[in-house]
Amino acid sequence: MKIYLLSQDVVSGYDTYDSAIVIAENEDEARKIHPNEYVTHVTNGQWMGTCSNGEEYKNELYEWVEYSDIDKISVKYIGEASKEQQKGLVLASFNAS
Repeated sequence: MKIYLLSQDVVSGYDTYDSAIVIAENEDEARKIHPNEYVTHVTNGQWMGTCSNGEEYKNELYEWVEYSDIDKISVKYIGEASKEQQKGLVLASFNAS
Protein backbone atom coordinates (compact mmCIF):
# COMPACT_ATOMS: atom_id res chain seq x y z
CA MET A 1 0.00 0.00 0.00
CA LYS A 2 1.08 3.52 -0.75
CA ILE A 3 0.52 6.86 0.98
CA TYR A 4 -0.81 9.74 -1.13
CA LEU A 5 -1.58 13.42 -0.61
CA LEU A 6 -4.83 14.43 -2.34
CA SER A 7 -5.54 18.10 -2.98
CA GLN A 8 -8.13 20.02 -4.96
CA ASP A 9 -9.00 23.61 -5.83
CA VAL A 10 -12.31 22.96 -7.60
CA VAL A 11 -14.43 23.39 -4.45
CA SER A 12 -13.24 26.15 -2.13
CA GLY A 13 -14.39 28.42 0.65
CA TYR A 14 -15.85 27.62 4.02
CA ASP A 15 -16.97 24.11 4.99
CA THR A 16 -14.87 22.41 2.32
CA TYR A 17 -11.96 19.99 2.28
CA ASP A 18 -8.85 21.17 0.46
CA SER A 19 -6.68 18.09 0.97
CA ALA A 20 -6.35 14.67 2.55
CA ILE A 21 -3.79 11.96 3.16
CA VAL A 22 -4.92 8.49 2.17
CA ILE A 23 -3.58 4.95 1.88
CA ALA A 24 -4.37 3.14 -1.36
CA GLU A 25 -2.99 0.64 -3.85
CA ASN A 26 -2.55 3.25 -6.60
CA GLU A 27 -3.42 6.81 -7.68
CA ASP A 28 -6.77 5.86 -9.20
CA GLU A 29 -7.88 4.13 -6.01
CA ALA A 30 -6.62 7.10 -3.94
CA ARG A 31 -8.85 9.53 -5.90
CA LYS A 32 -11.88 7.41 -4.97
CA ILE A 33 -11.38 8.00 -1.23
CA HIS A 34 -13.49 10.91 0.04
CA PRO A 35 -12.01 13.00 2.90
CA ASN A 36 -15.29 12.89 4.85
CA GLU A 37 -15.22 9.71 6.94
CA TYR A 38 -19.01 9.38 6.59
CA VAL A 39 -18.78 9.02 2.81
CA THR A 40 -18.23 5.28 2.57
CA HIS A 41 -18.70 4.31 -1.08
CA VAL A 42 -19.88 5.27 -4.57
CA THR A 43 -23.15 4.21 -6.19
CA ASN A 44 -24.11 5.23 -9.73
CA GLY A 45 -21.37 7.85 -9.80
CA GLN A 46 -22.47 9.52 -6.54
CA TRP A 47 -20.63 9.77 -3.21
CA MET A 48 -22.70 7.80 -0.68
CA GLY A 49 -22.80 7.20 3.05
CA THR A 50 -24.15 4.34 5.13
CA CYS A 51 -26.51 4.82 8.09
CA SER A 52 -26.09 2.81 11.29
CA ASN A 53 -29.07 0.69 10.18
CA GLY A 54 -27.27 -0.20 6.94
CA GLU A 55 -29.27 2.06 4.62
CA GLU A 56 -27.31 4.18 2.19
CA TYR A 57 -27.82 7.88 1.52
CA LYS A 58 -26.44 10.35 -1.02
CA ASN A 59 -23.86 12.78 0.31
CA GLU A 60 -25.45 16.10 -0.58
CA LEU A 61 -22.75 18.24 1.01
CA TYR A 62 -20.69 20.06 -1.59
CA GLU A 63 -17.49 19.95 0.41
CA TRP A 64 -15.27 18.07 -2.06
CA VAL A 65 -15.00 17.37 -5.77
CA GLU A 66 -18.03 15.66 -7.32
CA TYR A 67 -17.30 12.02 -8.12
CA SER A 68 -17.64 12.73 -11.84
CA ASP A 69 -14.71 15.19 -11.50
CA ILE A 70 -12.25 13.05 -9.52
CA ASP A 71 -9.77 13.41 -12.36
CA LYS A 72 -9.35 17.03 -11.17
CA ILE A 73 -7.96 15.85 -7.81
CA SER A 74 -4.20 16.23 -7.60
CA VAL A 75 -2.49 13.09 -6.28
CA LYS A 76 1.07 13.12 -4.94
CA TYR A 77 2.87 9.96 -3.88
CA ILE A 78 4.34 10.38 -0.37
CA GLY A 79 5.69 6.94 0.51
CA GLU A 80 5.00 3.36 1.44
CA ALA A 81 2.58 2.36 4.20
CA SER A 82 3.50 -0.33 6.69
CA LYS A 83 1.77 -3.69 6.34
CA GLU A 84 -0.40 -2.99 9.40
CA GLN A 85 -1.95 0.14 7.87
CA GLN A 86 -5.24 -0.34 6.07
CA LYS A 87 -6.57 1.32 2.95
CA GLY A 88 -8.52 4.53 3.52
CA LEU A 89 -8.44 8.01 4.96
CA VAL A 90 -5.59 8.97 7.30
CA LEU A 91 -6.03 12.73 7.72
CA ALA A 92 -8.11 15.50 6.10
CA SER A 93 -7.87 19.30 6.00
CA PHE A 94 -11.30 20.96 6.44
CA ASN A 95 -11.92 24.71 6.19
CA ALA A 96 -14.69 25.35 8.72
CA SER A 97 -16.84 28.47 8.79
